[in-house]
Amino acid sequence: MFAEIFAKFSSGKYKKFNDFYDQNPSNETLSYFDVAPGLAVGRKWINRKGFTFELLFGVGRNLLNSESDENNSSRSAGTIRAGVSIGKRF
Repeated sequence: MFAEIFAKFSSGKYKKFNDFYDQNPSNETLSYFDVAPGLAVGRKWINRKGFTFELLFGVGRNLLNSESDENNSSRSAGTIRAGVSIGKRF
């Protein structure tokens, strides 16, 4: 068993549709950057022939995503980190 602390950085663009019940609805492309610190736990197995198998799962919280900001309403407040690894030790 193991535990790890991680930081995930993300950036991108998304489209926001503005429709204020008027004659001119518009699409707006917005950019974002976020950082999410988190914690993950996992387990690694090693057999006698040196093959490894690992499972990992963790969650993090986006720090720069304000729920009160209407531009970020379509973005998530958290992030998930998961993984499966198969390998061979030499």
